[in-house]
Amino acid sequence: MLPLDTRSAFSAKRNSEGTEIEARPLAANEQMMEILNRQGSGSLNVITISQIKGSLTPNLVRQAIAHLQQQHPRLNSRIVGSLDSLSFDHCDLALPLRVVNSSHKQQWQEVACEEMNQPIESQKGLLRAVLVQSVQQANSCHLITTTHHAISDGLSCIRLHSELLTYCQKATEGKPIELVRLPLLPALESFLPTWTKGWLGTLNAILFGLGLTIQRLKHRPEHIPLKKSTSLVDRTTGLVHRQMDQALTQKIIDHCKQRKTTVHSALAAAMLLATAETITPDRDRPICMNCQSALDLRRRLKNCPDERQLGLFVTSVITYHTIDPKTSLWNLAQQVKSRIQSNIKWGHIFRFPLTSKFFTEYYLSHPSDVNSTVFLTNIGLVSVPSQYGLFELEDIHFTVSNVFYAGSLAASVATFAGKISLNFMFSQPSLSRETIEQLADSTLAYLSKACQPATLNHHKTAIREQP
Repeated sequence: MLPLDTRSAFSAKRNSEGTEIEARPLAANEQMMEILNRQGSGSLNVITISQIKGSLTPNLVRQAIAHLQQQHPRLNSRIVGSLDSLSFDHCDLALPLRVVNSSHKQQWQEVACEEMNQPIESQKGLLRAVLVQSVQQANSCHLITTTHHAISDGLSCIRLHSELLTYCQKATEGKPIELVRLPLLPALESFLPTWTKGWLGTLNAILFGLGLTIQRLKHRPEHIPLKKSTSLVDRTTGLVHRQMDQALTQKIIDHCKQRKTTVHSALAAAMLLATAETITPDRDRPICMNCQSALDLRRRLKNCPDERQLGLFVTSVITYHTIDPKTSLWNLAQQVKSRIQSNIKWGHIFRFPLTSKFFTEYYLSHPSDVNSTVFLTNIGLVSVPSQYGLFELEDIHFTVSNVFYAGSLAASVATFAGKISLNFMFSQPSLSRETIEQLADSTLAYLSKACQPATLNHHKTAIREQP
């Protein structure tokens, strides 16, 4: 039987008006994030990167962060207790800001890597920030925040950066700054369907967990060969950043519409094909692989808050695919889309959070086992403004620290200002930077080739021929 921890928002403390107060036990999926944070490398914390044009000073950023702490009550929380008894508690400390003077254009990537490999001191607070100031360009900077995944996801962290810049705009223009204190949210489990709760929820979680295990044993998915097998404490996260230009981004969007598939599915298909090529360069045999896709639950739950409110509202689905030498990107993308939709239809997206802690503990105790061949989290089109008075948001994207996914080709994806940004995160020394750079370039090459007119006609024939 799966050792489920059912402590959640159902046991959260409430005041006389029935409103939740800040201290409560962590739910199962929140516990998972703190367990990984305490592994020594801060695995799965959310790192958000903004490139900003304008004179953003450290003092102004500190004021903005203090304002965000007033607006989002969970930013005044810390996590206390041992691993078997974790709770949110109130914390009055100011969230830390570090300032780095950048000597070269890509130094933000080095800082992001540093942040990815430092756990959050969760007993003191659940967010920290770095302002990377350019020595050569006084009017340009990068703002990098590291947020505990127990209280946030990619969407809410992107929105948080937009709110910070909105505060900076109003402060520099001398406009009144209205404080809207958002409600303190209960855990994800409070928003899940009734059948995920109580004894029925426990039964569903057990059956779902057994199903995932049987699927894995049945398919035996292959993965990128590990360069070196190590425990989690001996690993670090590496980062390879790639960005598609506006022309290629638009081609991919247009072709996905024509093929009746999604950008997420096309990205997953390209990553699977690139990985298959690495596993068997000659592509002389079929390869079974699996793809773990992170999905947003906000638009799939009743009465669920939007991304303006900090919270962990993410689930995952795992799909299996057999790749052979004749597999086309668009056929594979349609298959990925169809199998994700099937997981959504059967309610698996609501079951996954109930079992995530158990599977995390399993892979922590079996570090050589690889959870997924490909891992993809894609928040899609980022719908925040680019102009904030004197400040311009030139680019924004995110990633997660990733020592947990050894042997996986993993990417965090966001689309902003007409360009798709991909942050490939990987576990070192399990995989080498050279391997991931080759896979990243191969992924983009597959997408680019699939969008060429000649390739389009070829794939139309392939689609008719294949069942």
